[in-house]
Amino acid sequence: MPVTPTYPGVYIEEVSSGVRTITGVPTSVTAFIGRARRGPVNTPVVINSYADFERQFGGLWVDSTLSYAVRDYYLNGGSQAIIVRIENGAAKATIEAAGGLKLRAKDPGLWGEKLRVRVEHHPSDAALYNVRVRDTGSGAEETFLNISTDSASPRSLPRVLDGSSLLELNGAAPGTRPTKNVDVPLGTDPFADTAPANSFTQAKDDGDDGNDLTDAQYQGNRAAKTGIYALLKLENQVFNLFCIPPISRTADVGVNSTLTDASPSAWNDRPCSSWTHRRLGHRGRRRRGHRVLRADRRRRAQRRHLLPPSAPARPQAGRRRGHLRPVRRGRRRLCPHRHPTRRLESARRHGRGAGRRPRTGRHPD
Repeated sequence: MPVTPTYPGVYIEEVSSGVRTITGVPTSVTAFIGRARRGPVNTPVVINSYADFERQFGGLWVDSTLSYAVRDYYLNGGSQAIIVRIENGAAKATIEAAGGLKLRAKDPGLWGEKLRVRVEHHPSDAALYNVRVRDTGSGAEETFLNISTDSASPRSLPRVLDGSSLLELNGAAPGTRPTKNVDVPLGTDPFADTAPANSFTQAKDDGDDGNDLTDAQYQGNRAAKTGIYALLKLENQVFNLFCIPPISRTADVGVNSTLTDASPSAWNDRPCSSWTHRRLGHRGRRRRGHRVLRADRRRRAQRRHLLPPSAPARPQAGRRRGHLRPVRRGRRRLCPHRHPTRRLESARRHGRGAGRRPRTGRHPD
């Protein structure tokens, strides 16, 4: 701000510099897609550590090759990753408390069957109540205070549960305050197995992890932005590697279906150069199933089936005998030793050596 002088002297005014720092673009962000124990489905989630993956997607799971790929990624120095969970027939566990309160797990999977919900009434206001939920599998717990029975209130049940990572409303919210659970003695855990009867409501056994994935779940639908196309939901986030783990321990993804859909020819609104795919692992010891798609700006490896049909590779001139050097337009003339016929024409044009027969043979270099 400009300084207003009030008396004679020296004043100091700080002016912001016109130099702006150029923010670097990340070059080690990897996107993963596959099956997980829990977490949002067909929604890209950015994580910064394996602890984030354990908290949001359940960590290691024997039926999830995605979980092992993400763990290896961070064990080898990975920094940031984007996770897309897909499922095949998974179901959400439901909870029906007394008084018409119907809830269900936020995400599909068997993990939702370990949820326990407790309802408590406000001590003075008959229109307010509290809802507490605990995931006995992970130990996560959420508490929602002063929920109103008025649907127009900002503290109504649907609006309050929007910020929950464990629960969501299953149907319409009750118009009256639901029946509360029994009070427990001070110092007693109301969610413990040894708690008094009716101190909480247990989720039903209707959750399901679903079946093994197929290529259809990976391919997804572009219009609905599911499967691979769920990455189109990213707005200001970029990634450099795209890892597609195998379907299971014994089956891999379809090379001519899933990987073809993952090529840039199917991503018209994502400008890029060319892509290649390879197996993860060291030379001579190939790790099974893990395929990686990576950008190749020089377009040197378009010999695989992932080559976009509309982007033919430019022919590269070799250095072996019989191969021609690329011809450049401008003042640079062609190599006379490699092109004897062109040399003769050039000599006739400049009026020297018109009758001499061109030499043949290998160029001195």
